[in-house]
Amino acid sequence: MIINPKILTLEEYSRVVEAKLSRKDFKIVSLKEARLEQRVGFLADHSRVLVEVELPDGQHQTHSFFAKAMPSNEICRDMILENRCFQKEIFFYEQLSKLFDGVPLTAKTFPTCYLAKPEVLILDDLGPMGFAPVKSMVAAVDLEHSYQAIAALARFHCASMAVEERLQKRLPDMFPEYMYEVLFPASGRTETWWRMGLRAARALLPLLPQYKEDPGVLRRLQDKFDGLGDALLKCFQADPRRRNVMCHGDAWISNFLFKQNQGTPDHAVLLDFQLMRYAPPVYDVQLFLHKSLPHSADRAAQMEHLLQYYYARLQGELRAAGLDAEALLSEDEFRETSRDGARMASIVVALYSQTCDMPAEFIDKLFADKDLYQKYMFEERPEYVTKVFNTNKHFRCAMGNALGHLAKMVLADE
Repeated sequence: MIINPKILTLEEYSRVVEAKLSRKDFKIVSLKEARLEQRVGFLADHSRVLVEVELPDGQHQTHSFFAKAMPSNEICRDMILENRCFQKEIFFYEQLSKLFDGVPLTAKTFPTCYLAKPEVLILDDLGPMGFAPVKSMVAAVDLEHSYQAIAALARFHCASMAVEERLQKRLPDMFPEYMYEVLFPASGRTETWWRMGLRAARALLPLLPQYKEDPGVLRRLQDKFDGLGDALLKCFQADPRRRNVMCHGDAWISNFLFKQNQGTPDHAVLLDFQLMRYAPPVYDVQLFLHKSLPHSADRAAQMEHLLQYYYARLQGELRAAGLDAEALLSEDEFRETSRDGARMASIVVALYSQTCDMPAEFIDKLFADKDLYQKYMFEERPEYVTKVFNTNKHFRCAMGNALGHLAKMVLADE
């Protein structure tokens, strides 16, 4: 049964099915759109679409698609229209992914897009192929999932390098209109968002037990935090002296799907390309490591091991693509940019945790109430995070770890 579709028209759904089946001789006999109950992101609304078709021989097939649409929250929507992150993802699927598809990568790295409109994307639903997100978006990520996520980043970065080598042209020269910074611009409402995040982080410093008894160090930290905004802006200015790639830009665990083999993940794909930026590839890796790894005694050793693993996987992907891996990114340059990437990641994680690690019930209210969204994101976040820090164990632990790591980095740079 076909109920009046809301995401696309029936004609548009026919185009989607035609693109997937590479044939026109079918008839849509039923269609169901269902909003996902579990939140899978913060910059869009997500739905699953089931389309049943009848073929000329009478055979019926049901195809599942993933719909990503502009958010219904008006204030979030306005910010996205201003920072143009949805346009950047459309650019990825309509143009850049087609170039990446020409690179002989060792495994699938991102879903297929069947239709792109200014306010909606229709993607292949990878669930029927065995891919699924991790069970918890806030729990620390184990080593096996980390290997697969990092391998997916290596494939993505290899594709970027291979395209530039094949065309003998840098991506910013090919697509200058899409090289704008989405998440950390120097103006607009999104700038207000991230600067409010730095204020909130600064407000929590006196609550960290390691600094309560040392007012001198606390004052030094607070003074340093006042200058983190300039450091953040500098992080995301592509250095032409470095080997840059099209980075995913938002490489935390929510943006990966994993396929299991006898209970162990053996393949990961990337989702959500709204925050792409042209930068050293290790920036993606450092963000993933800083946001995802457990804060255990061997965390530094795990980070080092996974950085080595990433570099080896990237070199292997480049060689498989017929490229001179060492000439494209030497280990010395990788290590040097890795230190810069770690600084960037420390700041970003302290901002991300203010949304990613907040209690789910608060996030649901946040996106349902535009007045609360306005106050939290742009006006009064220090007050909100302070209250939750004092009352919610998970947020206190996640935010405390993120701030503690950032504080150590800031003091070490003195």
